[in-house]
Amino acid sequence: MKLKYIYLVIFLLALSVSCQKDEIMTFNLEDTGIYFQNGGQTRLYINSESYYDSIDFSFGVASEHVKDTIIYAKLKTMGKVKEYDRPVKMSIDATHTTAEEGKHFTLDLSKAIIPAGSNSMEFPITLHRASDLMNNKVQLMLKLEDNEHFKIIFTEQKNTNVHADEGAQIMADRFKIIISEIYTQPGYWSVFGNDYFGAWSVDKYKFINNYLNIPIEDWETKAGYSGSKIQLGRFPVYAYILCNALQEAADAGTPIMDGDQYMQLGNNYQVDYSAYLN
Repeated sequence: MKLKYIYLVIFLLALSVSCQKDEIMTFNLEDTGIYFQNGGQTRLYINSESYYDSIDFSFGVASEHVKDTIIYAKLKTMGKVKEYDRPVKMSIDATHTTAEEGKHFTLDLSKAIIPAGSNSMEFPITLHRASDLMNNKVQLMLKLEDNEHFKIIFTEQKNTNVHADEGAQIMADRFKIIISEIYTQPGYWSVFGNDYFGAWSVDKYKFINNYLNIPIEDWETKAGYSGSKIQLGRFPVYAYILCNALQEAADAGTPIMDGDQYMQLGNNYQVDYSAYLN
């Protein structure tokens, strides 16, 4: 029995020595890393986060009076926090950028600064509603580089902080912004709108929203909810108002067009364009 315990002690000692010889990679606190990390908590009360390395923004989800919007690319650091401002070296990756500065976007790279006492900052990029975005997507790629304050320690990262989740690899040293004004038919219109407004089109969509002062957000995120202008019970009234407006324009000799044809509504709200068809 004693011999058995002796063997057990020898085994545990050998295991301990073996473990001590294994090299464990640690992060050197003297290193100062910089990377993009956009995203955040995914569910309430659960410490899980999701990250992304690009934004696909369409002005089609913004009201027509909106000509510019600001989005942010979040920068985070690794290493010790410093009690002084630290400039970040950021550039526009020309190889992967098709957007034109001044036309599609405006930014000030000199404002990429990690403030004193902080380990992060949100870098602002102003996007412009350029005329060529209606049927065209353009892309801006930002790129981080080494400087005297920060090093690019890794170029990829997992898209979640959940250790057990394999996740997907996303960029850490670059951030992509896709800009357009491409409109898509809202789901609420596809389910309820055709009977009142007819087939969806960009011109009709913009006309209805402008004439009735409907925020785009009501179609996109608030449809059907209390307080939203987009509710099925309102559609008959809207269609009646729109039919009268379109008819008045037609009778005045200034018919409103929907592409290359006269704008028309649902079957029970037809506008009379017979004067133009003879």
